[in-house]
Amino acid sequence: MASSKKKRKKNKRGTGKSTAFHTAAICIALFLPLVIYLALMLAVFGAPDSPWLMLGFVGAFAVGVSCAALVASLFWKLPIGVLGIIPFAVGAILILISSLLMFAPGLKTLLNTEMVSYSFITVGFLAFSLIFYMLFRFSLESWLKRVYRMSNTYIRKAKKGKRNYWWYEALHREVGLGVLYGMNKLYTLLFPAALALTLLTGYFRPMSIPICALVTAVSLLTAAMSVFVYAQHNKEEHGTYVVLLARNSRRGFDSVLFDLGIVLLMLAMAYAHIMITAELWGIELPHL
Repeated sequence: MASSKKKRKKNKRGTGKSTAFHTAAICIALFLPLVIYLALMLAVFGAPDSPWLMLGFVGAFAVGVSCAALVASLFWKLPIGVLGIIPFAVGAILILISSLLMFAPGLKTLLNTEMVSYSFITVGFLAFSLIFYMLFRFSLESWLKRVYRMSNTYIRKAKKGKRNYWWYEALHREVGLGVLYGMNKLYTLLFPAALALTLLTGYFRPMSIPICALVTAVSLLTAAMSVFVYAQHNKEEHGTYVVLLARNSRRGFDSVLFDLGIVLLMLAMAYAHIMITAELWGIELPHL
């Protein structure tokens, strides 16, 4: 009995050391790209005192996020997935852009402050849209569990493979997701296209038109998916899709007015982006 207790204590101690090591390794992976970037820019290349240095700093942090995700996936044998790769790609692009702007002065003549602001605003709109897309995925899987009695394990197995993970191909073949399948697939194609186009070419005025078209489409899809998110939440909490005003299990309140407010916010984002783009070109559109 005593030996088994000692063995359990030893195992706990070993687990604690392992956890501390994992945490330290992940933190190092997170901040090492920042340290390397600053060392190269300031000590090796002698970067000028420029606000573009901060853009590269943000990019280095994004690269660090991917590195930390990679280290965590190696420790716990988890798939890093596209969401772990995207920050690395975005960070590398930001570092490249900031380096070109700092060390290639001729490039600045092609840019202006207005277009830089436009690009940052566009990325903000897309980030906001991505949050609601993740809520949509969570709600979709909750709906599959409730309606088709699918377990977490079953859904996880059905999502193996890139097409099954992002587009729910296997689940769609089994139960028929209908318009939800189409909306999800279209979003996963348009969102990365809009983000990549903004980061790579959003600083040049002619590219604002295709960017605006993509951002508008993404915002409209997000609004449609948000309707599904809130409808499923109300169904799970209150047994009906439309709730005028009711108290939920988190001691808060649910209301169709809040739901409509979020949907209208998504539509307003699409409208605002169209107006901003039109202003860049000196086009006057009617205000709502």
